[in-house]
Amino acid sequence: MRGSRFLFLIMAAAVGLTFALAGCRTGADGSRESEKPDSEMQGKPSENVSRETEGQNAIYSFSSVSQMKKTVPSEKRANVLLKGYARAGDGGGGMFCWDAESVLPPDGGVVIEAQDSEKGRYVRVCESDYRNVKWFGASGDGNRDDTSPIRAAVASLPATGGTVCFPGGIYLITDTIELGNGDGSGKASDRNGIRLVGYGGGFGIHSDKEPTVIRAESKMGAMISVRGKTAGVELRGLCINASSKARVCVEAKAVSGLVVENVVCKMFTECGIRLEAGTGEGNGCADCRFVTVSAVSMSDNIICVDVGGGEGSCVTENCVFSDCRFDIHTTVGSTACRIRNARGLAFYRSHITGYTESGSDYLVLDASADGYPSDNVFYDCSVARVTVVEEDGHFIGHHFFYGHGTYDLETVPDHPMLHGITDTGLTFRFGGNPS
Repeated sequence: MRGSRFLFLIMAAAVGLTFALAGCRTGADGSRESEKPDSEMQGKPSENVSRETEGQNAIYSFSSVSQMKKTVPSEKRANVLLKGYARAGDGGGGMFCWDAESVLPPDGGVVIEAQDSEKGRYVRVCESDYRNVKWFGASGDGNRDDTSPIRAAVASLPATGGTVCFPGGIYLITDTIELGNGDGSGKASDRNGIRLVGYGGGFGIHSDKEPTVIRAESKMGAMISVRGKTAGVELRGLCINASSKARVCVEAKAVSGLVVENVVCKMFTECGIRLEAGTGEGNGCADCRFVTVSAVSMSDNIICVDVGGGEGSCVTENCVFSDCRFDIHTTVGSTACRIRNARGLAFYRSHITGYTESGSDYLVLDASADGYPSDNVFYDCSVARVTVVEEDGHFIGHHFFYGHGTYDLETVPDHPMLHGITDTGLTFRFGGNPS
């Protein structure tokens, strides 16, 4: 035990010395490097070099990216402490290595070029598949447009994907954030596995962390677009606020393995979440998972969740919705959840609801055109009302409701292809046979 404590004290002292050297090195005039104004750094890279004793690496310290870019170290390699992106402490800082021979393409957050230098790069010390939007200049203060920094963070990931972290705050966007660049048909996405992870969707539960809000600041189609064929995309811990400006919060087409968890979609003018298959072989939607997802809007003529795709599309299948709420509130001409060309969907403990007696629909099973919703199951769900659309010789398949809620005056499904048992034990066409 004594030996372990002695080793721990030595390591702690070494770490403390490293930070002291990184943060408190002084220039030739005795002032701290971080106190040097940008104008003094311009054109005078050698005057502010912090060096260890002979034979050790130099250590530079900068308060901002602009200050760092104005300095070209005289060494071939050096260690660098960046204290912030625009200013110290704003979340965009980190440790870098200066490589005088590097010609890596700069991306504005992980690889940063020195000003007026053809080669030589500051390279951030980080995992290859992890990014933080603040590294790229996102403010998250609800006052500035963060579209470009978010896009830059996503674009800097390897083709196999990775995590983009959004610390708590409000991130304004003025255009779509794309997580897949396919067309849902012949062109597959060349990017997969991108994960946007925030600090929480803000469900009204007190937490030590501020929730992460991505808010539309101008008119646009989809706020977040995932266009495949692509796989492994994840959205976690986010509030996606369309602010009655964006038509769609999340649009996913021809995706597999999409995960949406602890996410709020609200104030959209057309659709909260659109999950649709593409066209052509292999461009369906499959094995997607939605956990603790809320989609609600106060605009008329909206669809909270639209699953399946349009005419001529492939099938959406084997997707799970757990502990979700799709709510049209008091809107007119709206639908809480529409299912078209989809089968094998499973809903657990979810609410498909609203507060209007007429003029809107809740769960719509739509067999119009070539739609064929079939073999979808609802476990312990509250579904205010089920509407079936069948026309031109197209019909729905069997659907099953187990523990169908009636405690909020939900109506019992009365279509011959809808079977189940209520939460009070009342059976309706139980056993799968129309009656």
